[in-house]
Amino acid sequence: MRDSMPLFAEHGVNEVSPFLDNEVVRACLRIRAGERRRPGIYKPLLALARPDLPAWLTGRQSKGHFTPLLYAGLRSSLPELHQVIDTSALVEYGLLDPAAVHTALDAAAAGIGRPPLPALENFLVSSWWLAHMMAPLTAAGGAR
Repeated sequence: MRDSMPLFAEHGVNEVSPFLDNEVVRACLRIRAGERRRPGIYKPLLALARPDLPAWLTGRQSKGHFTPLLYAGLRSSLPELHQVIDTSALVEYGLLDPAAVHTALDAAAAGIGRPPLPALENFLVSSWWLAHMMAPLTAAGGAR
């Protein structure tokens, strides 16, 4: 805001940033992360907070709606994804609890609760990437 204040002042614009207000930030942080997102529902809190807004606004998908595709992909690839967990270097070196990851994957594939999809995706992609990066080392007799 400090950078833009001179520009706004020159043009007579009263800059307001309510999302930087301490009370607004504290109110937002009181809402648990699981309540801020729900599978298949775009901006669930907006519709709850402002029921007077038109349905076309609160029900729209701004960047495409890929959640059903994500869940379908998880369900169709479930055995392979469990294998990624079981063979993950991150699990092998004790960095993650495989039971917790298996549970999160099963919940996500079943659409149960509010699974940590971004964390699950990061784990699966990182594990897959590590396995493919380490494969040439293992094939060449390098230490794993």
